[in-house]
Amino acid sequence: MDFFVDDISVYTFNPMDKKENTWPFNQPFYFIINMVIGANFGGPKVDDDIFPKDFIVDYVSVYK
Repeated sequence: MDFFVDDISVYTFNPMDKKENTWPFNQPFYFIINMVIGANFGGPKVDDDIFPKDFIVDYVSVYK
């Protein structure tokens, strides 16, 4: 499985051992695309003055 951002490969996931706990992609699944602000990634306090912001996804492609 290859991940691209702006046509640049940023990550490849291809484990040697493709069992259920390392390779779950042989069953149906879905994407969740969201913008999370805060929690452990945004620090203890998010400045509310930065809002509103846009989270724009141009497109998502899935190839099999």
